[in-house]
Amino acid sequence: MKYWFLIATFSILCAGNPTAYADPLADEGLAQMLSGLDAKRYNFTQVIYDATGRIVDRSEGYLVVKKPRFRWQVLGPFPQTVLVTEEQIQVYDPDLEQLTVSPLRNNWTDVPLAVLLNQDEIGDHFQILSISNNEYRLIPNAEDALIASFKISFLAGQLKQVEVVDRVNQVTHVDFEPAEGEMIQSELFELDLPEETEIVQG
Repeated sequence: MKYWFLIATFSILCAGNPTAYADPLADEGLAQMLSGLDAKRYNFTQVIYDATGRIVDRSEGYLVVKKPRFRWQVLGPFPQTVLVTEEQIQVYDPDLEQLTVSPLRNNWTDVPLAVLLNQDEIGDHFQILSISNNEYRLIPNAEDALIASFKISFLAGQLKQVEVVDRVNQVTHVDFEPAEGEMIQSELFELDLPEETEIVQG
């Protein structure tokens, strides 16, 4: 499964971050940042590192947020479309001619960018640590979560960077750049699937 911004390094979490601190206002600060991320489009570059720091995957694409939905579009080298709403996740792999549909309620901590859609529920799923006024680290409350931590950074009110740490010592690092002037069409949140597409319920 190529998606993604889910992956990063458990060792980072275990080592800790001396500048991060538990702040009762951290959830409020993060929610305020996230509330401004609506009707936004970003181009992204994603790099995945293995436990030794070797690059194992690099991809580019774009993210479109129009609450209560977002689209994560990988353009290459292997195209993939991920549509997320408050209720479900659709992952379309054209190479496999397959669409996987899963309920979001079972995947909150496995799809970290779901925090873009419902900031009011973040505290139910994550412990929030404030690294700075523009940077936060989220640690899943669930012990069986696929990820160990999730760091999200902002610059001038815009999404800037995401880094996710998983439990098999991989790191996914994503840099975002605002795509100014791009129109957000409703068609971006619809999938026009070939007839032969296999639909799998996740």
